[in-house]
Amino acid sequence: MSNELVSIIVPVYNVGKYIDKCVKTILAQKHRNIEVILVNDGSKDDSLSKIKKLQETDNRIKVISKENGGVSSARNAGLEIATGKYVCFVDGDDYVCDDYVSYLLALCEENNAQIAVTLNQFTNYDTDQIKDDCISEVAGEQAAIDLLCRRITIGVYCKIFKKTFLDANNIRFFENIFIGEGFNFNMFSFMRADTVIYGKRKVYFYRIDNPNSAMTTFSFNKASNELLAMNYIRDNLNYVNNNILNAFNYGNWRTKSDVFCAMIISNSKKKYPDLYKSVNSDIRRGFFYAIKTNTNRKERMRAFIMMVFPYIIPKLQVVKRNRYKLFDDDAANICIDITNN
Repeated sequence: MSNELVSIIVPVYNVGKYIDKCVKTILAQKHRNIEVILVNDGSKDDSLSKIKKLQETDNRIKVISKENGGVSSARNAGLEIATGKYVCFVDGDDYVCDDYVSYLLALCEENNAQIAVTLNQFTNYDTDQIKDDCISEVAGEQAAIDLLCRRITIGVYCKIFKKTFLDANNIRFFENIFIGEGFNFNMFSFMRADTVIYGKRKVYFYRIDNPNSAMTTFSFNKASNELLAMNYIRDNLNYVNNNILNAFNYGNWRTKSDVFCAMIISNSKKKYPDLYKSVNSDIRRGFFYAIKTNTNRKERMRAFIMMVFPYIIPKLQVVKRNRYKLFDDDAANICIDITNN
């Protein structure tokens, strides 16, 4: 097993309630040769004091404290001091299984790849480990298409990147993008990679029940930024063909549909009529975009339902959240328990 140094970058902003669990699961990795870069991005709660105390317990932890500049700025600050051969990203309110690093690292090292991803993760809605893993290799362009079609999680978690590859291609986060920033980072990485390795094992727990998460609450600025992120992807594609264009059309619609659902759930359409009009104008076209590209059955079904009766999807999302939401104590050991079984 490779013993390469892996840098794990964690942006920290007002996650005092969650950061202990996050960092302790990172420190518990089977792959011991790691550096944990905790970037405090001007937190107003007790996050900074907590990560400083954690730093005293393990010399693999590095702490940066900076003025608030957003999650992209925080991750870029971490990238600038990262010394590992590989880089991973973990959100401060999430946590990881003890084979998070070793699994992703093996995918890269055994296949001489620049990027590796796992296609699945634990969530409050999905706490079962997959039965059979499956490793595959795709071209970077195909990985970009899969990302746009939501076959790959759009965040930077569940992924590992070779640091020299990122540096050689000047791949960093756009600091004015704070929603969809990982989507952009992944797109530009995949489009420049020779190959990307896929695995399926779940090694990351994505928390949905943080009420302060950027993905939990609705705000006009967040929604607008999410749409802006898609414009950045469109304007910065280094090449375009029909496959990429069809996938982008679907990915752009999918993002608009997410904003549409958030506005319906939060009863915000009357408060922001122009924004609602802009996302609603295209909402019924998703199925036509879906059948032209590489979406999976679940995505096509979602697009079909939104074509016929778009209000059903946000209603189902509310039902799902109410039914499957877990309390912190229930969720605390899911990854570790399943990994050890």
